[in-house]
Amino acid sequence: MTSSPVNRSILLATALLLGGAGRLAAAQQVELHLASGQVVKGEMLGQDDKEVRVKSAIATKTGTMSVTMGYKREAIQSIVMLADPEVDFTKRAAAAKSADDHAALAAWCRDQAMPDRAAAQAQEALAQTADKPVALALLKDLGWIQAEGKWVKESESLASQGKVRYQGQIMTIAEAEALKEKAKEGAAHDNAQKDVDGKAAYIVTLDKQLADLQKRPAVLDAELAKANTALATAQGQAQRVTQAKATYDGAQRSLTQAQQQNQGSSQRPGGAGTPANANTVNLQPLFQAVEDARKAYNQARADAGGAESEVTRQQGAVTALNEEKKNLERKKTDLTARRVRAVKDLEAAQAALGKQGAAPAAGTKPAAAAPSKP
Repeated sequence: MTSSPVNRSILLATALLLGGAGRLAAAQQVELHLASGQVVKGEMLGQDDKEVRVKSAIATKTGTMSVTMGYKREAIQSIVMLADPEVDFTKRAAAAKSADDHAALAAWCRDQAMPDRAAAQAQEALAQTADKPVALALLKDLGWIQAEGKWVKESESLASQGKVRYQGQIMTIAEAEALKEKAKEGAAHDNAQKDVDGKAAYIVTLDKQLADLQKRPAVLDAELAKANTALATAQGQAQRVTQAKATYDGAQRSLTQAQQQNQGSSQRPGGAGTPANANTVNLQPLFQAVEDARKAYNQARADAGGAESEVTRQQGAVTALNEEKKNLERKKTDLTARRVRAVKDLEAAQAALGKQGAAPAAGTKPAAAAPSKP
């Protein structure tokens, strides 16, 4: 069977990555080209028949963040082997001469999750040519600033002054901690309010169920009356079929008996060819009775339709409705007990909300009161 280019690419990558004993080469850098168009770079951690696991590094202002993901085989179009970034950096650094070279190397280092080297290369580019927007933007993205003519990490510079950047604003550490605490309190208040609202809504639901339950007996009685009427109608139709069948069978028996009697009379001495006597029965009325009974039976069946199945269905409906009537009181007791517990839970949630402080955080709603029992 001929393999596709995608499969050949994946198989080639697998062969290169696996040693003689099937073990993965150490710290192999790869580039996954996914069917979605996304390209993932990182260190190959492992693979099997179903997926390939890659650890990717992302450079941020605060350092390097690692993300490990598994990618399904069917989602991978190809796997490209990459050179060791340390070896590659050494070669690129040796070849970098101009400001443009160092700026390009800085961008490459950032993409390889080497933030410190990226900053150093960007600073080298600016040392050669001050007007290098790409290098300036890269340093800013990595969290570097100029202080007293030197490039320093903003976080370190602010820390030396007892300050931090929080929510995009520079402030003292104490101010930032106060804002964090306020945000934490606001979140706690919001969560407590949501808990109260949820428990109050649950009580409203229980109240509606109890109200519906109180109306249910009258509804059940109406449904039972309707089902019993339908059952009686179906039973009447089925009974008429039974009666018509009995009449038809009786007419058939009468005709058969008369035929047998006439046959016996004809076999007695002087029977055949002799005039009819008092023992001979006129069969014509009996034939007519059988025909009339047959027509009546067929008409009853046509009128009844599926009467027998309808009887079964309506009997089931009546049984189910009667069973529901028996269970109404049990359901009412259960719902009432659940409501009592729900009210206690709501009161506890309201008490917890009260402990969060008199003034709720911005955007929160006042505590909901427990709905009254219907």
